[in-house]
Amino acid sequence: LSQAMAEHLLRMSGVRVPNESWQAANVPLHLQMRFEIVDAKGNILKQGRDLKQLQQGLESSVEASISQAPEHGFEQANITAWDFGTLPESLELELEQNGITLIGYPALSVEGKNLALRLFSSKEKAQAVMPAGLCQLYKMQLNEPLKYLRRKLPNIQKLCLAYHRIDNCAKLKEDLIDATIFACFIRDKDLPQDRERFYKQLELGKSQLIEQGNHLSALLEKILTHHQAIQVRIKGNIGLNQLDAIAEIKEQLAHLIYAGFLPQTPQENLRHYPRYLQAILRRLESLKRAPTKDRQHRLTLQPLWQACKTQLEKQRNRPLEQQPELETLRWMLEELRVSLFAQQLGTTAPISVKRIEKQLQRLKTSE
Repeated sequence: LSQAMAEHLLRMSGVRVPNESWQAANVPLHLQMRFEIVDAKGNILKQGRDLKQLQQGLESSVEASISQAPEHGFEQANITAWDFGTLPESLELELEQNGITLIGYPALSVEGKNLALRLFSSKEKAQAVMPAGLCQLYKMQLNEPLKYLRRKLPNIQKLCLAYHRIDNCAKLKEDLIDATIFACFIRDKDLPQDRERFYKQLELGKSQLIEQGNHLSALLEKILTHHQAIQVRIKGNIGLNQLDAIAEIKEQLAHLIYAGFLPQTPQENLRHYPRYLQAILRRLESLKRAPTKDRQHRLTLQPLWQACKTQLEKQRNRPLEQQPELETLRWMLEELRVSLFAQQLGTTAPISVKRIEKQLQRLKTSE
């Protein structure tokens, strides 16, 4: 609609209205498109004005229909090797009811302890599950090297003790292995679509396993050391004028360090964690001396962080690294925290409230 209106206004006035000038959120409801989703008999299943929300609410129904499509013969269970040929970008499936054509998007899907080849209702959902599926398949091909790596992870008992409030030792070891697999074979690499590419990447990455595993263990030790120091500080005697700041710090930590954060966070971001945590420690040091200053910084930060959290919640089923504008915003906010509360530690790039507001606008425009 905005494109059609821009073209019409250009013909009328000779002025082109830029895309970012249209404020779709401010259009009155009665001027927004209303959608109805109907079944094969014409019954309305859902209706509303947010098409993405309607589609997401019916994903499971679409995937059930895809699975029941006659003789597509594509999906497989109990995958243990790349023996299923080339993965197409999508598959068209004819349903018997009313000759409806559905499009399925293939991906490797982890199902408990097993791995399956499945078709999903959207490209985004297939892209969301594929990295974890590939990680599982690489692990299946690397039994012996990974047995050795598990035995040789440095300082693992010390790490387990520091991690016990987050998750158990067995899960930590598996997270370290998964993070190593992601670093060696998946992250920042073109995902394989055929057997040849898969096994080529397997050979290229095998030699990096031990080095990457050791590097991640050393980085995790720094992270957990700072994390423990913070936990000690925020469990001490807290004045009433510090409670809001402590609550905000706890929320920040919950978004940084949680069960599974290690494989889910790219190393490019993970390597900055020690600085982020040092910034929290510096903030706690100055909080007792200058609670009013902390409050001023907090008021600057809160609306920006709330806007980011809203977007993270909307996109919670998609990996953050597959959403570049939101990913940029998320880590810009961590840099802003460093700038506000521990400026002496420095930031990776110039950062300001104005820059983050511009990034928020870019994110909204890209939706």
